[in-house]
Amino acid sequence: MNFRGSIAFIGVFCVAGALFAKTDESRWCGTKGVARTQYMLKMHEQRKEKPAGIQAAMPHINTDIGEIAVIEGTDSTIVTPNPFDISGKKVIITEPSSGVYNMKIRNGSVSGTQGSSITLGDDDSLKVDFTSGFAFPFYGTTYTSVFINSDGNLTFTEKDDASSPRDVFRTLEGPPRVAGFFSDLDPSSKGEVKVLQSSTKFRVTWKDVTEFGGSNSNTFQITLFKNGNIQIVFGQTVETGAAIVGISPGNTSPGDSTFVDFSETGPVKGFSNAILERFATERDLDYIALIQEFHDTHPQIFDLVTIFTDSRYLQGSGAFAFFSSIQNHDEGIGLPIFDFSEFFGSDKIQGFLMMESIVKYPADVNTDFLGTNNTLDIMGQETGHRWMAYPRAVISGVPSTEILGRDLSHWNFFLDSDASDMEGNDWQDNGNGTFTTIAATEQFSKLDRYLMGLIPPSQVPPFFLVRAAGNPGDAPAVGVTVTGTRVDVTVDDVIAAEGARNPSSAASQKKWKQAFIYFIEPGTNPDPARLAQVDLIRRKWQSYFRAATGRKGKITTKLP
Repeated sequence: MNFRGSIAFIGVFCVAGALFAKTDESRWCGTKGVARTQYMLKMHEQRKEKPAGIQAAMPHINTDIGEIAVIEGTDSTIVTPNPFDISGKKVIITEPSSGVYNMKIRNGSVSGTQGSSITLGDDDSLKVDFTSGFAFPFYGTTYTSVFINSDGNLTFTEKDDASSPRDVFRTLEGPPRVAGFFSDLDPSSKGEVKVLQSSTKFRVTWKDVTEFGGSNSNTFQITLFKNGNIQIVFGQTVETGAAIVGISPGNTSPGDSTFVDFSETGPVKGFSNAILERFATERDLDYIALIQEFHDTHPQIFDLVTIFTDSRYLQGSGAFAFFSSIQNHDEGIGLPIFDFSEFFGSDKIQGFLMMESIVKYPADVNTDFLGTNNTLDIMGQETGHRWMAYPRAVISGVPSTEILGRDLSHWNFFLDSDASDMEGNDWQDNGNGTFTTIAATEQFSKLDRYLMGLIPPSQVPPFFLVRAAGNPGDAPAVGVTVTGTRVDVTVDDVIAAEGARNPSSAASQKKWKQAFIYFIEPGTNPDPARLAQVDLIRRKWQSYFRAATGRKGKITTKLP
């Protein structure tokens, strides 16, 4: 693997969440850049170490029907749920030397001495200063205060009260964290949170707290000791099946983390990175195994792979679809140089789209059904994540992420993006200090086309950003008027921040091959109507991409 510079891990990775998990239309895309692929590699390698079920060796469908590769699921490609299984257990983490830890699992029970109740609402956080001379060393830094977050975790340096998915990436990339039971909990609905302080320990207990929208009970406890040791104890009553448990130094990646199965793992000694387990109540796919199987029966000629399924795999995850990057050798677009293609069975593949269940998509591919997006707009955004939206721009003399919005991988809602599929909007300057959105998610803008390597920077006209009150991560919307200040930006400002695109448009790729996989449930045959809908999307997508790039780029989707 070849990395250049530091990797900015951006976006939201989706794991199975609570049955009543909050949904937010503005966050439908779960693209996670390089970090998602790193996590998939970790999970794939762990699964390879365990014997596959008998079904993996049985004959199954792997055939082309028309231009669609139909692959039937097996134990090799379907990841079974991992529901919470350590009730009545204690995770003991000791710090024999500064920033280095040992971990072991023992039987345990939540202490009856729980302290005083505090008030926490849903998606809430409370900063607590340590008293009685207590201070807590964590990954080499000593802290005198902590944030108690309602979602079953403690963080240092900053709070975490967001409503985004409680997943591996938020756990790792956010502030330093002790994830006791990181899940979508709501102490204001049921149960209570108590704090106990002394000169030697700091203890927080979530007692009979329910997950958001539910009525179940979850009891667990985090204790921090002055010598740097940590105990996470689970009561016999833990009824939510999806959560993250472990510790993280913050601002880290899956590639630098240790993933364990607490119920089976023996003592772990001498680690200085994050260590955690992801519990999930829903199935997932082993995308690496699936794409490897595709390449076992197809030549290595495809740049991109699109996956549709006949069942739900992202339900409750917070994402509708996502793109996963596999390799990038283009400089100047805001991404590092990396290459994971060797794990996917082809040195050509650059990334894949997970579009999930075909049932989610309208029969008419031009019907807007997800905000301003129709099916082809969604294909546009997920494919577009191969190149954008990641770059900074020099604004007021310094490199800035201000043109970026949600998860620093989409355009800012207030960016005049000419109705880019990568979000932002087509903003009209009304000339009186107000601005109105007049179009959204229709094409790839000139800036997009430059980043894709389709046009030179000389063909990118100036654009602008509106500094106004509001959330830069909001979903595109037409007919919105705001009062704000116009900030003019040029492609030269992007180049000043990221460097010139290399290869330039004169030498970059203009044509791509994109394969379509239809993944079906074990023991079933493909439904002809659903397969026909996948094929309709495939055919329409080719012409959509051609038009969206101003006829500068071309995608072909035929199987050899």
